[in-house]
Amino acid sequence: MNSTQPIAGVSVTITAGPRAGEQVTTDQGGYYLFPNSSGDELYLRVEKEHFEAKEVIAHRARPTVSQRPTGPALSRSGVWNTPGTVVIGRQWPDAIRFIFEETLLPNDVLFVRDDGYRSPNEFGEGRYYFSGNLSGIVNISVDRTGIGNDLLRLFAHELGHEHQHAVEITNNLEGRGGGNT
Repeated sequence: MNSTQPIAGVSVTITAGPRAGEQVTTDQGGYYLFPNSSGDELYLRVEKEHFEAKEVIAHRARPTVSQRPTGPALSRSGVWNTPGTVVIGRQWPDAIRFIFEETLLPNDVLFVRDDGYRSPNEFGEGRYYFSGNLSGIVNISVDRTGIGNDLLRLFAHELGHEHQHAVEITNNLEGRGGGNT
């Protein structure tokens, strides 16, 4: 959960400039390359089935950023700060998308699952879910034996923690204490 893994087979498309529409697919190591590209930035859209599509500006000398930030920026380290790297998460279930439209959340909250995930709306019962100290990442694992139809509650609870973090960022309160329930 704490580490990211390269993803092969991601479609990467240039969305602006003279090369708009040009597309490549990430290799087995998760790398993409647009040969003969110049300049410091590329406007890109990344897409793969069962992953949340993302539009970013990838830079040669600084971290990748969203083309359309939706909330306060998270302070992130590691792979998020590697120029040209695009970090993507699983596709959010349709049933909870309204939360993103109605709630202040940090920019680029990711949904992560690594337990046999098949489609964005196929969930059984959840047992383990958290955002906590890894703000900006929501992990919901499934074991098919517990909570039943409480998917909305699980996501709403975790995205509530992300909302708390967004308020802390907005009010410049990060690192001043507070709790997690």
